[in-house]
Amino acid sequence: MGGLLGWMLAGFGLDGLAQPLPPFRHEPIFGLGPRTIWQGGWGIEVGVDRNRTVRADQWRLEYEVLYGLTVNWATTLVLEQPVDGAPVDVSVRTKYRFFRRDVRGGVYHAAVLGGLVLAEGAGAPEAVLLGLSAAYEGRRWLLFLTGRQRLGQRPVTRYDVALGVRPVRTGYYQPDLVVMAEVNGQLFRDPVDHRMLAAVGLWLTYRNWAFKPGIQWPLYRSRGVEPLRSRWVGSIEVHF
Repeated sequence: MGGLLGWMLAGFGLDGLAQPLPPFRHEPIFGLGPRTIWQGGWGIEVGVDRNRTVRADQWRLEYEVLYGLTVNWATTLVLEQPVDGAPVDVSVRTKYRFFRRDVRGGVYHAAVLGGLVLAEGAGAPEAVLLGLSAAYEGRRWLLFLTGRQRLGQRPVTRYDVALGVRPVRTGYYQPDLVVMAEVNGQLFRDPVDHRMLAAVGLWLTYRNWAFKPGIQWPLYRSRGVEPLRSRWVGSIEVHF
């Protein structure tokens, strides 16, 4: 019976789902980390983003498709679709992990980040994304440090610091929970504005599936023109 199931999965190209896959590499809910995926691996993520402002609640659906070019080099297509009918935002990100050091009970790794933000209708690029991310992922604690720069239209510098903890250490065949606390910064140039936000999120994973809810709220804004409000996100991700 098991052999028949394997042949059926192979016939539909799903035989990888019947075998243990590498465990999820985590990253901040509201930021990016150095994680990649194995060579030839795919990741699909579908999520919802509710950004509360003084004027109105802004809802959008988010879709991401991740592909591993090599074990250290991955690229991601990102689509952000506002629910109010505004044009879809399209961007392409790439990530190259140039450093990895395995230690007892964890791993240190770092990656350079890059990408393009496309104009409406997936037209010519209107902005370039650059960044650097480093992390430690252990069986109990996780730490992420990331800096990103958007050049072109609507330039902004972002920085993220995230600390995660695994309350209960579990195995691959058991549900795994990581609680993430974050500080996210945004530096705008025109007009000059420094925003700092805090966030709490969860990573609930089981084998090659992940559920990631999170909430973000403002801590500080240098320009008091319009107060910031909370932001809620949630997504489901699968690797195969």
